[in-house]
Amino acid sequence: MADDAIARIAKAQSDNDVNLIAGYSGPALLLDTNGVPFLANAKGAGLEKALTGGAVGEIEDLIDDARKSAAIANATVSIATSRGELILDVTVTPILDAAGGITKIVLLARDLTMERNLREKSPNIPMIAVSGGGRISETDYLETARDLGANAILAKPFSEDQLNEKVAECLAASSAATI
Repeated sequence: MADDAIARIAKAQSDNDVNLIAGYSGPALLLDTNGVPFLANAKGAGLEKALTGGAVGEIEDLIDDARKSAAIANATVSIATSRGELILDVTVTPILDAAGGITKIVLLARDLTMERNLREKSPNIPMIAVSGGGRISETDYLETARDLGANAILAKPFSEDQLNEKVAECLAASSAATI
């Protein structure tokens, strides 16, 4: 009977781990207390492989920082790939037990490459960044988007009128800039 209880607890923990990263829209990984990946969502598989192969030193340093401080670590990192440069906003969050010990680590990444490429290749096209504000760190993705060149930002939820207003402002600014 004790083996059944242990198996049920292990299954529940595994389900919780899967649920923790499954819904994230970007790469998401769970790491053990040594910073070694043990679970990744579909978009995180490539990052998991790169981490396991030691190919992303900046992210490994971020993981070490979070492990040593038992606190959230965040940075924007650039990774050379076969398809060009990949820019990721990476947040590493240690999960602590009641005594303050790390039980596992969550790594979430957000791909900023498209925003940067759009701004570099088409600087006159207005860009509106939208975010639901889901945070597990101090990172404000809307402010990051503004720093990367977004002309306007909108936090969800927003109304159709608010969106229309931002579009009109961006188009007016764009028209004035091209005159």
